[in-house]
Amino acid sequence: STFNGIFYSGNHWKKNFTAKRNATYELPSANTLTFLKEGYDKFAFSFPDENGNLISLEDDRFKDKVTVVQIMGSWCPNCLDESKYYTKYRSENSDKDVEFIALAFEVAKTPQKAFQRINR
Repeated sequence: STFNGIFYSGNHWKKNFTAKRNATYELPSANTLTFLKEGYDKFAFSFPDENGNLISLEDDRFKDKVTVVQIMGSWCPNCLDESKYYTKYRSENSDKDVEFIALAFEVAKTPQKAFQRINR
């Protein structure tokens, strides 16, 4: 069977599509979708926040907590939806030991402009 539809991205792009059922398709194992490169034993980073403070997974506030690292951009409609979901989740589950970090990839001439876009 088939399904016809329109895929929208933001308010500026759309494309017609036709989906066809594939009865033999299987999703790949979740363990194969993301992984550490050979030679690495952990996921690590340090990036400045809007005040210039370095944020790292090694910080005490993340110790012994589930930490969701979101790769996003203010220009990405799907990322904005994801951010809204995380914000709602956080407000409804403030008692949970979970933290969220958004690493934003922005096209801006200055860090200040980038943070203005992120914080809108």
